[in-house]
Amino acid sequence: MFAKVKLKLSDPLTFDNKGYKLVKKRINNMSVNKLRQGSLIKYIKLGEIYRNGVAKLYLYVLDNVLLKGAYIEGKPYSTQTIAPMGLRKGYNEVTVYFTGLLSDLQYNQRYLIILTTIDNDEIGIPAIVVG
Repeated sequence: MFAKVKLKLSDPLTFDNKGYKLVKKRINNMSVNKLRQGSLIKYIKLGEIYRNGVAKLYLYVLDNVLLKGAYIEGKPYSTQTIAPMGLRKGYNEVTVYFTGLLSDLQYNQRYLIILTTIDNDEIGIPAIVVG
């Protein structure tokens, strides 16, 4: 019933809790899942958006993930930078710097910040305008 699989100790394979094979890849000395990176990101609490162009997100990451961009759903703002871009397994505070002021966002209103991973997976993180 079970197929025998021979793996070398150096083979970069792991299995998630459902038995799916996850291929790992090393990028900038950080081992990351090559597939389904967005499913590895969970938010801990509501993020904060500041109209000066900065957003703070509070995330829990199930395995290492690399981000490449972010945007606010339904808004024309693009990302200037994200710090850090490489998220490590566990708790991460991420700061997103958007180009320009976010002056048309309504105070105390919720928006969805969409994070894009290196494999073009997208995950929506809720955030509220606080300042």
